[in-house]
Amino acid sequence: MKLRIFICLWLIPGVQFAVAQGQNHRLVRNFTTDPALKGSGVSIYVSDLDGSRVLMSESAGQLLSPASTMKVITTAAALEILGPDYRFQTEFGFSGQTVRHENMLKGNLVVRGMGDPTLGSAAFGDSLAPEAIARHFTEALKKEGIVTVTGDLVIDVSAYDGYVAPGSWAWEDIGNYYGAGPSALTFADNMIHLWFNSPQKTGEPVDLIRTFPDLPWLSWQNELKSSSVNRDLAYVYGSPWGERRVIRGSIPAGRKAFEVKASMPEPPRYFGQFLLENLAGSGITLLGSLRVTDKKQEFTLLTTVWSPPLKEIITLINHKSVNLFTEHLVMQVAYEQSTRGRMEEGLQVISGFWEEKGIVEPLFMEDGSGLSRYNAVSSRFLVEVLKYMHGSKNGVLFRSTLPSAGNGTLGSFATADFPGETLRCKSGSLERVRGYAGYLKCQSGREVAFSILVNNFPGTSQEVVRKIRNLLLEIRKNY
Repeated sequence: MKLRIFICLWLIPGVQFAVAQGQNHRLVRNFTTDPALKGSGVSIYVSDLDGSRVLMSESAGQLLSPASTMKVITTAAALEILGPDYRFQTEFGFSGQTVRHENMLKGNLVVRGMGDPTLGSAAFGDSLAPEAIARHFTEALKKEGIVTVTGDLVIDVSAYDGYVAPGSWAWEDIGNYYGAGPSALTFADNMIHLWFNSPQKTGEPVDLIRTFPDLPWLSWQNELKSSSVNRDLAYVYGSPWGERRVIRGSIPAGRKAFEVKASMPEPPRYFGQFLLENLAGSGITLLGSLRVTDKKQEFTLLTTVWSPPLKEIITLINHKSVNLFTEHLVMQVAYEQSTRGRMEEGLQVISGFWEEKGIVEPLFMEDGSGLSRYNAVSSRFLVEVLKYMHGSKNGVLFRSTLPSAGNGTLGSFATADFPGETLRCKSGSLERVRGYAGYLKCQSGREVAFSILVNNFPGTSQEVVRKIRNLLLEIRKNY
């Protein structure tokens, strides 16, 4: 009789809910009271995809730094606003008159950058490699019968506001590769590669042996030291438009050709230099000089270089957490609305888009990538975005842009714990910040959207990531 009474009670929804709530409290309490998270800011929200039931909620409305989980907000909005097949473009042409019998252009060569972050990028293979871009232009010129140019090479960067990083980015970030800002003519990932030799003894100066590209106008002040710590602790300092870089910190002792990556100042200037060298190498003589201008040029279009479709760019962003490409999305949604890419306007377009979709949670959005410490968002906001995208015509595609366990920034998550499509999510990390937001398929077959944000934790980042992973495993097991 007692057994039958127990079974009957368990079938009552209120009893089931009470048991589930008790389980929630236990999981949340175990997570938030762990010594590695003591005193930290924690925001957790887990919901059925249709929004019918909130499965877990802890300070779900608390505004915290999202780090790179901010990319969920940006990439989802860009996918909806621009469309999955949207392509960036770069236009190549000339102004003036051609004199065919002399194989001469009496005028200027013009390249108009229109915000393509993939131009010359190492991420998209040979077709967009720097040499392929230059060859594409030189072949178009020769087909037009142009071998000598009397004027200048003009780089038109009028599509975007000047080359700047978001104003709230930290000084120790903007000189490094992940702190490269967007430009109307971004080229080769706006990145400089540096190689160092370090002595066996720790605490000693290291030698800068090579840089690529070698920018003649850029000087380096090398203050790096060798260290017993076996990882890259080098930081590059310098403004987006400055001609001097200072390198501080340390790299491991006893290394040969140890690589450090920095952001590139004035990428349109480097692109112009690169193009001039390749034009000359292809037998095209330019009598003028290089000019970079923010004044829109009128010219005859010769050829256009197109980016991969947006869906491929967003997949790269969410798998590799590419800040530069994300900021280009912010600029581009503004460009498409007003023909001028401005960071502030792009951020307003994205935040306004989500407000129009009924997500009225507070959002402080200072950039698109999450690198700014001034960003603030709640776990509930992130889950509402994920739920919206689940119901979107682009929902399946968007989910596929998020890494699964063992891939991209989820490389430390074992596929044995989260097999196949069990987990698709974006991670985020800054100093003392860790976050995850995405989709999780539970062992019961239920699919949920979740977000877990942790700020200012006293434990190590490895401990906090492990605690978050274990919480996700508990959610998967129990719901």
